[in-house]
Amino acid sequence: LPQPLGVQVPTDNSESKLPHGSYLAVIPFEGRRLSIPVFLDRDGRWPPSGPTPPLKLPGALAEDDCWVPGGWTQLGDPTAANGLPRYSAWVDSFVIKRDPVTNAEYLRFLNDLVDAGSSEEAMLHVPREGRVSAASGGTPVFQTDPSGHFYIAEDATGDTWDPHWPVVLIAWKSAVAYADWRARQEGLPWRLPTEVEREKAGRGVDGRPFPWGEEAEATWTVCRPGQAGRATPKPVTQGQVDVSVYGVRGCAGNTRDWCSDYFDPKDALNPSTHPKGWRNTKGGSWASGMGNARLGSRFGVPETQRLSLVGLRLARWVT
Repeated sequence: LPQPLGVQVPTDNSESKLPHGSYLAVIPFEGRRLSIPVFLDRDGRWPPSGPTPPLKLPGALAEDDCWVPGGWTQLGDPTAANGLPRYSAWVDSFVIKRDPVTNAEYLRFLNDLVDAGSSEEAMLHVPREGRVSAASGGTPVFQTDPSGHFYIAEDATGDTWDPHWPVVLIAWKSAVAYADWRARQEGLPWRLPTEVEREKAGRGVDGRPFPWGEEAEATWTVCRPGQAGRATPKPVTQGQVDVSVYGVRGCAGNTRDWCSDYFDPKDALNPSTHPKGWRNTKGGSWASGMGNARLGSRFGVPETQRLSLVGLRLARWVT
């Protein structure tokens, strides 16, 4: 992991000289400690020379909000699944949720739609097994009681989902609908993260392949080879080593996250060129191996498809 700077940062225009490597600047903010990872290349400097936009602090943060400061970051991993060559990119400041959305949180969304008289819309967004169409078909995983409210029941394989598991088996438009609902509920611009935001949230700025560093250790995340017996998702609080420098949990395992941008196998930075109909998903999963847990891995999924590996996580810009 990055080491704390351990030096007094100059308040004038002078500079401190440090060896090449990864460091961590920590600043107090609103009763919290915010992390700013720093990667110093050989003969490099931080911030990089040339015009640099001012750092955007996040304003009020909920307990499960993680601030990712704007700046240059190392992305890409040619050894990862569908990975791109290594490259540097500027990523603006944003806030991302510490954990993916859970079954319990998603149930509140569905049942709020029911209470608002939109039961048909709720049925469109309920997690479903089987057919890939988001509009119809497939067996709902959540059942309804006599009042029309949804609850967790035994699924087709005999499993009863834990309320604290990440929600899965939802199409991209359902993930967007949930983000829009949370935005209305909280008065904050919640949305799905972009591919590069989701990657930076897990990797920091030094291009590490996993949130914890270089070693591919299966027991440090929720993946198939790290589980004894039958593999299943796990509560979002499990896998405490799978935590990024920003405090984001479950970036390498448990479930992948839907992203807002279109998937292009050769490009992550130009959404206008992306083929329509396929969206990015990022992260490892409870049913995947460690090769897919590398944070540079990229997976394109049709918007209408519902997978047991894919859920969602919320992000928002810092203005």
